[in-house]
Order: sequence, then C-alpha cells, then structure tokens
Amino acid sequence: MDTYTLQEFVDAFSRRTRAYFRQADDGICPFCAHSLSTEIQPSAATQADEIPVVGNCSECPAGIRAPVGLLLSNRPRIQSLFADSEVAFRETPFWEFEWCTFAAPTIQQTDPLVASLTIEVADTSVSVLVNSRVEILEIQY
Repeated sequence: MDTYTLQEFVDAFSRRTRAYFRQADDGICPFCAHSLSTEIQPSAATQADEIPVVGNCSECPAGIRAPVGLLLSNRPRIQSLFADSEVAFRETPFWEFEWCTFAAPTIQQTDPLVASLTIEVADTSVSVLVNSRVEILEIQY
C-alpha cells in the first residue's frame, strides 16, 4: 500500500477541499450532486468574528458552512489578482491565506446584503464587494 508523504498529503487535502467548495460554489451538492443554494448568513455565525456562507441541498440533508474567502478563492477574478502579482496561489494551501479562512467580511449594507472582504495580494490590499450569493459586485484597489 502506498502512503503519502506529509507534503503530498497536505497538497492532496488542499486540492480536495478547494474542489469540494468549487462544486458547492457552482451550485452542486458535493455529497449527492443535486442542487445546492448558498448564501451569506450573518445569523448563522457561531462566533462573534464569523459571517459564514451556508449551503443547503435541495435533495439530501447535507449542508455546508464556509468562510466567504474560501468560496472567493475559486473565482477566476480573484485567482487572476494573484497570477498578475506572480504569487503561487494554486500551489499554496488555502489556509496560508488568512483572508481565505479566518477573515470575516464586513457587512456594508443589509437590504440587499452587501459585504466586503479585504484580500492581501503581495503587498497590496484589495477590497472585494459581494452580494448575499457571494457574487462579486466590485473589486476596489
């Protein structure tokens, strides 16, 4: 039986987790492949410094909770910011980017919901505005 080295395991875990949330972000339940709706739900926070994205499947009882940054990390517009800055984004585990896992967005407006998340790209801070469905409304440099 082949076993992973620690680095191979870390790489595989990072790729699998990104793929899992990419499916959820595409509206596909990663458990049963039925329709999954996702939405930023401030009321679902379990900690004071958290504003999660919550996903609910139309068919199975599965659901997801994720930081806004983790879903944004799969977006081509966000990935291109890193490519333009020559940061090895895809090769770096997502948890090494604080904005991707630990940073909560700031609610800018509640009706309709608009949230902003600050993303550090190289030495630059970029503010990404999203709506309740985590659709990018604007990127402010």
